[in-house]
Amino acid sequence: SVFGVPDGLRGETLLAVVQPKGPEPPAVEQLAAHCRRLLPRHKLPRGWRFCENWLRTSSGKTDHARLAALYRS
Repeated sequence: SVFGVPDGLRGETLLAVVQPKGPEPPAVEQLAAHCRRLLPRHKLPRGWRFCENWLRTSSGKTDHARLAALYRS
């Protein structure tokens, strides 16, 4: 899940919250390199967080609003 979070310098910046599939999370450098190949520069996340307990709605979908609220506070 990627969303904007407050940033003192830019006003707002992108934060990516990732749920690792295995016991060891991927390296941030690998994730950033992958995104750089696929996304324009202004859409690249500047921050990365790993979340083991993924927030889901009652129907089992990712609860983007709750994730964003959790990391914006």
